Amino acid sequence: QRALRALLAPVQAHFGDPQAFRAAAVPILMREAGTALSDAKDAEALAEQAYRMVQRLRAQHFRAMDNPVQVDIQYKALEHSAATGPNSTLRQACFWLAYRLQQAGLLYLRSPEAQNALAKSWQVLENRRELFAKTTAESATLTLDRYEALIAQSLQESITPPLASFSLLTIAGYLLEKARATARALPELDVQGANMPTQNREGTALLALSEPARGAELNEAKARFSRLTADETAKRFDEFKLQFLRTIPRIAPYAVLGFDKFCDAVEAVLYPYPQQMEWIRAFVKPVYTNASQSTIFDGCATDQSVEQRYQALRKAKRGNTVILELARALAFTKSKVKEAEVRETLLTELDLVKEFDWPTTLEQVTAYWAAKSGG
Repeated sequence: QRALRALLAPVQAHFGDPQAFRAAAVPILMREAGTALSDAKDAEALAEQAYRMVQRLRAQHFRAMDNPVQVDIQYKALEHSAATGPNSTLRQACFWLAYRLQQAGLLYLRSPEAQNALAKSWQVLENRRELFAKTTAESATLTLDRYEALIAQSLQESITPPLASFSLLTIAGYLLEKARATARALPELDVQGANMPTQNREGTALLALSEPARGAELNEAKARFSRLTADETAKRFDEFKLQFLRTIPRIAPYAVLGFDKFCDAVEAVLYPYPQQMEWIRAFVKPVYTNASQSTIFDGCATDQSVEQRYQALRKAKRGNTVILELARALAFTKSKVKEAEVRETLLTELDLVKEFDWPTTLEQVTAYWAAKSGG
């Protein structure tokens, strides 16, 4: 514990550069651990393991927090669990290191230097939107850690004077969490009237950052899901069904936006930021497909007829509740399309000249105004 905690200075000085950290950490571990480490090779392996664990614990438990008091509360709440289980000594020390890193990062973010660097960062990110669009297109294997490193690299290439490694990663982590929060927000149902955050530099940059952040979270969730056993997958599905059933009245309206946006809404409600996202799209896909192909509301041409049939089916307790809610939401869209088609047909067939006895020639117009003026 003493040897690992003594790594706070090198991990802060070389955060983002594991090789430099390892070189600085080995002599400290050899000196502080005494007989607990037999040689430099063991110290090097321990330093590498500690760096990876600190990075993971920071991302998992602390990076999303922007208040020192919250960080303290989080650390105290999880300190006991970190001290139990396999590798408890290493985990407990790394948990403490991650906690202290976050506190140091928040202290830095409140400095004038950091505020100046953040202002420059928004400008850099706004000017490099095409880079993040490319990242989105190539995001099949993107992870949050890799994305944080890409943001840091983009800033490092553009901000002068250059930032120290820890300062750079602190700002990149702050921007990544802002992007995660933006990506995890509920989609806009009224797209035309939506107040999209594009009116300022920060809003424009966040929109560019958010899509790769969502892709990275989905990639990580899918990877965790793929490692589950069949029994664990079945258990996850049973838990999801209960949550889905409770929230379906709230999220059903988002079905009209398409499968991906509907899943975005499900994830936003079930796993609100900064909670870790779970992979549920494999469960949602068959339900959404069945609802979109359902004939429950066939023949309903208006919102009123859709609602009447919906209430009748609910009263009779017929059919799957989730399918019913989704099919109803999709049926409302179909009825609006039909109503719009009726209005368009009416306007197309309407003969305004005949309907209102409007003049059709210049002579008729002249005669009309002459009669109106009494001339």
